[in-house]
Amino acid sequence: MQKFKFTTQRVHRSVYYSSAILVAFFMLSSLAPSFAATATSDFFDMSLSELLNTEVTSVSKTSENKKSAAAAIYVITSDDIQRSGANSVPDLLRTVPGINVARIDSSKWSITARGFGGAFANKLLVLIDGRSVYTPFFSGVYWDMQDVMLEDVDRIEIIRGPGGTMWGANAVNGVINIVTKRASETQGGLFTAGVGSEEKAFSSIRYGWSNENSDTFYRLYGKGLSRDSGEEIAGNGQADDDWDYGRLGFRMDKTFSNEDTLTLQGDFLNIESNTVYSLYDTMDMSSFLLSGGTSTTGVNALGQWSRTLTSGSTIQLKGFLDYYDRDDPVHEEERATWDIEFQHSTELNDTHQIVWGAGYRGSRSDHGNTEYIAVTPSSDTHHVFNVFFQDQINISDTLRLTLGTKLEHNSYSGFEVQPNIRLAWTPNERYTLWGAVSRAVRTPNESEQHLSPLSVLDSSGAFVYVYGDDDSKSEELISYEAGVRTELTTSTALDVSIYYNDYDKVRSVELDPSITPPTPAPAVIIDNDGKAEIFGLETVFDWKINDRWSSQFVYSFAHGHFNSEVPSQDRNTPEQQVSIKNYISLSDSWELDAAIRYVDRMSAIGIDDYVTADVRLAWTPTDDLTLELIGRDLFGPSRTEYVESLVQYVSSQVERGVYGKITWKF
Repeated sequence: MQKFKFTTQRVHRSVYYSSAILVAFFMLSSLAPSFAATATSDFFDMSLSELLNTEVTSVSKTSENKKSAAAAIYVITSDDIQRSGANSVPDLLRTVPGINVARIDSSKWSITARGFGGAFANKLLVLIDGRSVYTPFFSGVYWDMQDVMLEDVDRIEIIRGPGGTMWGANAVNGVINIVTKRASETQGGLFTAGVGSEEKAFSSIRYGWSNENSDTFYRLYGKGLSRDSGEEIAGNGQADDDWDYGRLGFRMDKTFSNEDTLTLQGDFLNIESNTVYSLYDTMDMSSFLLSGGTSTTGVNALGQWSRTLTSGSTIQLKGFLDYYDRDDPVHEEERATWDIEFQHSTELNDTHQIVWGAGYRGSRSDHGNTEYIAVTPSSDTHHVFNVFFQDQINISDTLRLTLGTKLEHNSYSGFEVQPNIRLAWTPNERYTLWGAVSRAVRTPNESEQHLSPLSVLDSSGAFVYVYGDDDSKSEELISYEAGVRTELTTSTALDVSIYYNDYDKVRSVELDPSITPPTPAPAVIIDNDGKAEIFGLETVFDWKINDRWSSQFVYSFAHGHFNSEVPSQDRNTPEQQVSIKNYISLSDSWELDAAIRYVDRMSAIGIDDYVTADVRLAWTPTDDLTLELIGRDLFGPSRTEYVESLVQYVSSQVERGVYGKITWKF
């Protein structure tokens, strides 16, 4: 394979923007002494060490200290969510190291970790309270369906790098686990509402209560949003891609005894959105635009029972059901997914912390074929069986070795093995050095196996038919990672991760003259001849300037090489990203928060680099009332962030947005 190479012009421009943002960061920091040193919230009451020692569960499926975890992990806390001004999960992820978020239109995003983006990005696993929201249709996530009441989120744990040993296939480049608060933490009432230029109207309401014995806690919530259409790329007006959704949900947490706990939760959702497609008339051999509505309904339910045994070990049984019906002008999909998993965690002689378990997942799909997308057979049931084992070995007081593997069997590619080895050295309470080698796979999906066909325009603008291939194989990754976390002083901390990812059997397409398509045009089948290498570095620098000012600088670099078989839409990660967040308490009742972001260009799909900023001003006149004024994407003109070519959505531009919000606790 060819060596990595850079273009001088690109590097100079990236360095210029990055340096400008860094200079702004230090200029702001120099103003720090002008603020009094009186803490005003729980966020500022916590020391930097306490913030770094957040407990996380996504690395090993057991609670552990984030600071000593042998993985590249980043946590968005509930305070971060409150002070971000974000109104959706994708917007919260924009300042996470190694994560690229690009909006396609009002309701669609490309979200990926460490490369391979797209509306159908297939190497990032997303979980909500441990419930996988991955769809076997394209190995990715319908982001317009994945939402929660942000005020009820305890934290969002983001692992950059493979998580297949614990979470299974498709946790290739990362895992995002959205963890909501227990019902006992959301007692009483909460109401939010807002209006704005882009977020036309939104509101949410939640109420929590308990029984007389206070051993059972409940929560009900509802939320809705109406988002305005974006701007056409040509700048001729609105893009006809407005988005409306509503959501209802509940949670119950019950403690039966000192050893048993039970959680039940669920959601119902309804989504109405418009999408503009660029399609091809196979009779006239010409392209045309189709504007149509997408209607989605869905329901899910999750149950989790945990018991602490007399030995101190724990067992856990978790299961969920998920159903959705998605209907749009080019494709109809109805899917039911059911999942059950058993897990046992135990310690042996204070040296071995063992986690093992087994699970099964089934997914039944029914597709309504159209002239644009057809799947044969139109109905299918996909099964996945798995067993996993991990041993965390305390070699000494400062050295910890983790060995683990997951064995899966799925309906498309058979058996898959995903081992990893992780080593963490903590010479003292201020430093952790870690390294890891992992294997992960992305298994074939329904579209790759059963498309018949998909009509698209290729990168040169020529019309082709794309067919699935039931011999398609799993994509494979061998990942090498290392990192260091250090508390430099009592007010500063640094987290640096580097990685080298070596991909094999990456999805590609191959001309197949033996296929006779419905109209005269080339026919290609999905194959696995792609290879890729991606090298990257991710840095997080935290600085608690004083008791009223906290700042964070994030820098991400990712450079990849792809062989000629990898389609251009899969070579679309920005090489550099920079963000600076500042949380400032102006007084006991006023907060000013700002984030500046730079995102490098994506030349493979013709997207320019940009700089933008988000600002939040909040006033809390009483403990129960908060008023906020929030501006998003304030720098620069409207911009296109992504162009999707697999299914040819017409992108709209991201515009400046301002909205006001009220939060009332009762």
